[in-house]
Amino acid sequence: MQHQCCAKNKVFVKDKAFGERLKLLRNRLHLTQVEAAKRVGVSHKALQDHESGRLPNGSNLQKYLIFYNCDRNWLLTGEGEPFPGAREKHSEVCREPYINKDRGTDEDPAVAELLELARKVLKSGNRVACEALERNIRYFAHAIEVEERFRRLESRLSALEERLRVAQPGEERLRKSAAT
Repeated sequence: MQHQCCAKNKVFVKDKAFGERLKLLRNRLHLTQVEAAKRVGVSHKALQDHESGRLPNGSNLQKYLIFYNCDRNWLLTGEGEPFPGAREKHSEVCREPYINKDRGTDEDPAVAELLELARKVLKSGNRVACEALERNIRYFAHAIEVEERFRRLESRLSALEERLRVAQPGEERLRKSAAT
């Protein structure tokens, strides 16, 4: 289950299951956190944070993937195999994708759990809790919408920059011919 945390104006994502997979890889090699941190090339504190569920930045993630020689998708989501042939040897670390038979979709049990908790809060009749839940949901939905708008604007800006780059040589010729 992922959630966002804040520390000194930085937002980071925590995913407890990610931390458990990372710890499992370390334990598989019979390494202490200190030994693993040195060999991976991260600080001991960073390794502790990551094993507690804080997702690493891109460069630290890459260090883990290289050191443990594991699959990126498996480390981040738990789906598939950590490395080829792991399902036969280490079935305890290879989760099958969850299929919701009623909906015919890949609905993660963690999502189902969160929805059930939200239902519980809403059914409780606790006005303060219900209002807080609603505010949080609206806040995160708005943040997602803003991020999507930003991506669309970035895409449009890139397209305009490309059009401008292509059009500039033609403009240069027009300026030269107008000057003569």
